[in-house]
Amino acid sequence: HSVEFKQTARWNVHTQARDSKLELVVAKTVAGFLNADGGTLLIGVNDGGEAVGLDDDLGLMKRPDIDRYELWLGDHLERCLGKPALRGVTVSFDSVDGNQICRIVVEPSPEPVFLDEPGGSREADMYVRMGNSTRKLLTDEAFDYSKHHWG
Repeated sequence: HSVEFKQTARWNVHTQARDSKLELVVAKTVAGFLNADGGTLLIGVNDGGEAVGLDDDLGLMKRPDIDRYELWLGDHLERCLGKPALRGVTVSFDSVDGNQICRIVVEPSPEPVFLDEPGGSREADMYVRMGNSTRKLLTDEAFDYSKHHWG
């Protein structure tokens, strides 16, 4: 419930192309952890828990290196969630079975965090981790959740 695997954050393995929807899923997952009890997102790990690495995502960069990947990730999360939300987010990289993976550790936020899609209208959607999935809450659900979760 507190760990999520993503094979990639940017590269769609089915279409063999960059996919902005996958990028948004990463931000939604982080928002869901922030708004619940925290958790860890592992990028470069498939659904079976096998480390497959970041090569597909890194291949989308002009210079494929971990520093640039971390900069992209930080900028992306900042655009979607805002700077204050990121104070409880720590990004690190590990080598597992010879494959580089990205570990995003998310502490629970002391206040609600809302997500805005990059380049979209300011919808301020609320996502919450529920069980083993991240769910979008409707306005009345977000209000009720906030009242009970943060008092």
